[in-house]
Amino acid sequence: MSETLIDHHLFLSDLRTVALLDDRGSVVWMCIPRMDGVPLFGSLLGGESLGSFSITPENTKSNLPVTQAYLAGTCVSRTSFGSVVITDFLDCGGGRPFQRSGRSDLLRMLEGNEAVRVRFAPKLDFGRISTRIVSLDGGLRVHCGQYLVTLRSPGVSWNIERVGAHDEAEAVFIPGKGVVLELSVGTCMLEAKGPSAIVRLRRTESFWRAWCHTLSVPPIASELVSRSAITLRALCYGPTGAIAAAATTSLPECIGGVRNWDYRFCWPRDAAFSANALLRLGSSGPGMRLLDWLLALFEECGEEDFLRPVYTLSGRYIFGEAEIAEASGYKASQPVRVGNLAAQQLQLDSLGPIAQLLGALARSGAALSPEHCELAERMVGLVEHRWRDPDHGIWEVRTEQRHFVHSKLMCWFTVSESLAVAEYLGLEKPEWRRLMNEIRIDIETQGFNQQHGAYTAAYDGADADAALLWVVLTGFHAVDDPRCVGTVKFVMDRLLRDEAVYRYHYDDALEGAEGTFHICTGWLIEALVMMGRRTEAQSLFERLCQRAGPAGLMAEQWDPKEGMALGNFPQAYSHLALINSACAMSSDLFCPLTTV
Repeated sequence: MSETLIDHHLFLSDLRTVALLDDRGSVVWMCIPRMDGVPLFGSLLGGESLGSFSITPENTKSNLPVTQAYLAGTCVSRTSFGSVVITDFLDCGGGRPFQRSGRSDLLRMLEGNEAVRVRFAPKLDFGRISTRIVSLDGGLRVHCGQYLVTLRSPGVSWNIERVGAHDEAEAVFIPGKGVVLELSVGTCMLEAKGPSAIVRLRRTESFWRAWCHTLSVPPIASELVSRSAITLRALCYGPTGAIAAAATTSLPECIGGVRNWDYRFCWPRDAAFSANALLRLGSSGPGMRLLDWLLALFEECGEEDFLRPVYTLSGRYIFGEAEIAEASGYKASQPVRVGNLAAQQLQLDSLGPIAQLLGALARSGAALSPEHCELAERMVGLVEHRWRDPDHGIWEVRTEQRHFVHSKLMCWFTVSESLAVAEYLGLEKPEWRRLMNEIRIDIETQGFNQQHGAYTAAYDGADADAALLWVVLTGFHAVDDPRCVGTVKFVMDRLLRDEAVYRYHYDDALEGAEGTFHICTGWLIEALVMMGRRTEAQSLFERLCQRAGPAGLMAEQWDPKEGMALGNFPQAYSHLALINSACAMSSDLFCPLTTV
């Protein structure tokens, strides 16, 4: 079972599938044919019985130190021990990132003068599908259910052994000046065709660096911001424009606890937040593609059907949630889940970030069309019909629905930002202003708690909720309004610990605790900057940056007691929080491009 800390993994992507490497360079997570598919390697969530692809020193007593890093401006990694260097990447050449999923190539390029031991042990679907490996001229062919998988490895002599229901292949050799192990999904061919591995490496480097060169990165924490931008880009699903919330499922919010969720899907809210963050750096492409994907979703909805909180990356419904008995979980944290019951919830806040993205694109001069105005009208119509209803809120609590203040606030924000789009297109919408005022009055009269001098989580309680920081971020009140000041104080008093912010402490019908949320810390940083409290914001920002992993990657949460990352990884929320915080901290120095 992997002992690698969650945020000490490396992350590879071809914008269709992803792979995670542990801190020894083993592939411990890779789903096929796309990142929300079934795992081919799953030892991240329960050890070797779930499959891995390792390259280690043949002399196990050598105890060589391992170093890992990304090639600058790319999603290409380097792992080194002794004289051995392993370069890993998912091939992004030839337009692959935007082609239909089904064919992905993971290349592992080795060189060095010391013997290495390679263990290739695919175990499809958490080992629930029997695996047979056949040695052929040029490499290995894997028989595992419906999928075509090969490992091209010319010149490597493999020993294949049956372990339970699965074959495992092992080889020992000295890489010398170069050995390439090419794992291909979607083909049974082992013949060499097309460009060489080095050409494919250069094309993959160019793919990432060409995009990075379009960004305008703030001067504060620029390397971390760039890595966060690459990570958000890597979580984009190229064929459709959807953006995944994270690359993994079931990494625990508490070690040994049950708060383990599948985040490999697209939450329209989360995706819009991600696209907004990239737009702040000057990249409008992900946002425009996401809107195309969302337009298709709305076309399939009934006129009064609310957008679902979460979809597959191809835009399909998620109908359930299952637990995988065969997987013991990361550090024995069970259950391991696939699917997500949140897909069946009502989350009224989910339209706000989409409207914010529309408004931001309009202000940037992007080429919005009448279809985008229709999208704004559709969202305002949904708000008009549903804003009075209780819902499950942004945090997807599994209690009864409540009148969450943040949900009502984001309904108001949806209408406000949609008005900006209408004005951009030269349209008058006085009825939208009347709706905004109606929602505002309801929030102010029912959501504000006079005793605490602050907005509270829901109309029927007096709890703090970090999502209330959006009272500042949306401009619902002026930043010096006592209701804004009081709400920020309420959140800080109740939820700020060790310079990080918890989501809430109220009952959510789940057992166990969780860590602080990086995105909530980011919201507080932005709110403090807007309120002119830059010294406090600076301290929080420095600690946020310190909590990134060795390669600049971040999980969802942070355990302030144990000083370790928790939750799924890498998490879009956390990386967009770092980008937005850096832009806010640089606001008096930094003028981002908005038309790329």
